[in-house]
Amino acid sequence: MKKKKLKLEQKIFISFFLAVLSLVFTLFFTTWYIFNIEIEQTENIEISKAISSTQIALSEYKRNTISELEELVDNSNFHKAIQASDLNYIENHLSNNTKYENITIYDAHNNLIHGVSWDLINKYYYKILSSSSKDLASSFVAKHGNKIYLISFQPIFDTSNDYLGLAIHVELNQSQILSSKHNYPIHIIPFLTDKMDVTNLKLASSDIRSQLKLMKFENLNKIIFRKDSENAFGLFILKDLIGLPQAVVCISYYRAVNNFTSSGLIFFVLIILAFSLLIISAMGLWFSKSIMQPVKEISEQMIEISRNPSEIKPFTEKFSGVLGDLTEVYNKMSNSLITNREKLVQYKAITDNINVGIFFMDEHQNIIVCNPAFKEIFSVKDDRPLNLSELTKIDPAKLLDIGSSYSHNYYFALKKSSINKYLILDLNMAKEEKIKYFGSITDETSLVKSRKTKQALELELIKSNRLAKIGKLLVGVVHNLNSPLNSIVGYSQFLKKDFPENQDIDRLYRSSKKISSMVKGL
Repeated sequence: MKKKKLKLEQKIFISFFLAVLSLVFTLFFTTWYIFNIEIEQTENIEISKAISSTQIALSEYKRNTISELEELVDNSNFHKAIQASDLNYIENHLSNNTKYENITIYDAHNNLIHGVSWDLINKYYYKILSSSSKDLASSFVAKHGNKIYLISFQPIFDTSNDYLGLAIHVELNQSQILSSKHNYPIHIIPFLTDKMDVTNLKLASSDIRSQLKLMKFENLNKIIFRKDSENAFGLFILKDLIGLPQAVVCISYYRAVNNFTSSGLIFFVLIILAFSLLIISAMGLWFSKSIMQPVKEISEQMIEISRNPSEIKPFTEKFSGVLGDLTEVYNKMSNSLITNREKLVQYKAITDNINVGIFFMDEHQNIIVCNPAFKEIFSVKDDRPLNLSELTKIDPAKLLDIGSSYSHNYYFALKKSSINKYLILDLNMAKEEKIKYFGSITDETSLVKSRKTKQALELELIKSNRLAKIGKLLVGVVHNLNSPLNSIVGYSQFLKKDFPENQDIDRLYRSSKKISSMVKGL
């Protein structure tokens, strides 16, 4: 009785200790979670403001560039110079003002009359031209090598609304974009497929690529993510006129508040752990000897089974209490697995050696599992994924009809390597969720060929019998013809002796002899 009471007191003490410890950790993690939510919300607001101010700075820069182009193309003297192809005036007019130094001018016939022709302009020129109208001027970002440029364009029309040409402004715009109203570091990274230059960032290019994939998957224009407890980043993509990504704007945010909070919480955790360690260390030895060691032995036995399922062995060591119940359940499970494994081996032996192809497939006609005979019927020698519709050349809708029909059978011919195969498909719907259909394929080629051979022999026999009957009939006809012919030949010879000068008798003799020869030949 005293021993049972001692065990009960130990269980109560352990339960109380675990309950208190669980409550402390629950309060700790709840506080940690709330702090993290507040910190992340603050960081999201700050980074979102930085992204918005950067986008505003970029928009203002675009508007200023377009305004400069509008001021240029509204000049009537400039219109006249373009119409007259006065290149000197255009050159002097643009060279006297530094804000026009990066401008390229094309005339109405798409001829370059000012500026430098280079790949970046040529890449977008016809897209710009197709987008231009009298009231349309626009800007977009484009990358050239490892540099980011801002391209602004403005169509040129005279007072009569006649199209004169196109003005394009191309400028390296990093310095303009970085002139935002916040103090967080900003980096513009060219959007490259293979690698990105992140030398000045505490970030790997793979981190940015993974975030860009997430943005593409969720159709996001901007994203905020945290690399670790010290660094957070905001990303948004700049696209070109076609809508393709050209650059990634990355805003760095140092999480100083999070570090301070983390340090305070860590100190709080250390106090809790120091208090809990006294009790845990006292009970650790008892717990490890009385419970953990037997559990470890059972665990090792189960790991050995998972590595080699063919060597399942019952647990021979005896335990009392809950561990005893656990080992008893384990032994029952082992015996059940041994029995099921033996049945599976028997079923596998049957399916591997049967001449009928057996298979399971999903609703997309993809074969989940099949026996060797199935692959042999379709001459499949590798382990590539199989599809029943592709193998049988039967339409997927037709297969669904076969599986849901009353008979479930379908006879068809299939040509494999210049050989016609005659097959029977038996397809049925299954009730399991993972396996939608099951069925079999039977190769009837040899039976069909033997049946055709038998039919051909029967036809030859019938033909031979008919020819035999015709032969007998001809023998009778020939016999009946020979008798009168012989009489005609004989009497014509007698008549010829009596009337040697009669030519008709001579012709009668020759004709009858000729008919007699033909009958003998027949």
